Amino acid sequence: MIAQARGEHAKAIELFRTSQIREGCATCRLAEIGQSFEALHHPDSALATYEKLVTTPEPYPFMSDYALPGTYRRLGEMNEAKGDTKKAIEYYGRFVDLYQHADSELQHAVLEVRERLGRLAQEPGT
Repeated sequence: MIAQARGEHAKAIELFRTSQIREGCATCRLAEIGQSFEALHHPDSALATYEKLVTTPEPYPFMSDYALPGTYRRLGEMNEAKGDTKKAIEYYGRFVDLYQHADSELQHAVLEVRERLGRLAQEPGT
């Protein structure tokens, strides 16, 4: 995480992957790897990494609380930007499902995503 904070994203990805191997955890550090891919302007790699995070069975229950909400939201944003309305709606919906009863300080994010969902649902072809 220090390498990532310093902007050394290629090194951070390498170190995060080493950590995954040492921990024997396929989903650990995937959110951070995706963020570093985004910082390196590799959106396809970031998208694939985030998809792996949300589709791989979770070995540690705490990861869901930590990584999934933000990853679902980011997947919604990335798919919306690509014009994949169906996937954007799916991931935004998952975000709202997880955060609909979140603490009040997080409700602004839920409201924003619900507004995006509303706009996407009104687009032709959805």
